[in-house]
Amino acid sequence: MSEMKELSTAALATLTDGRVMSCGFGPAHGAAEWIMGHPIWTHEFADREMVDRIKSAILAQFPDMPTGGAGDWMAVEKSAIERYGPSVMAAKGSETRKTSPIASLNKNLDASPTRPM
Repeated sequence: MSEMKELSTAALATLTDGRVMSCGFGPAHGAAEWIMGHPIWTHEFADREMVDRIKSAILAQFPDMPTGGAGDWMAVEKSAIERYGPSVMAAKGSETRKTSPIASLNKNLDASPTRPM
């Protein structure tokens, strides 16, 4: 059986919906690291591939988490909490990093239209 941890439903909804719910970024960041099973550096949240993997990992455990990113975020959070309660027990992920955090930073910088010359 996987290692389990209680996570905020609002934190998970932040990660699947794409907008920061009332929990703030800190709990969402911690939830992402738990769900993936490895540290995630802040800049990696700008990497679409990483965000999609986090979202997929959450939806595999909680398929009814919000994914729309539209409408009133407070209503979205309320709906998620009505479905799951204020917190859920989530299994720890086991993803292996595909690249180092420094390499992912360079990738993000290379893709940035405002990269300094």
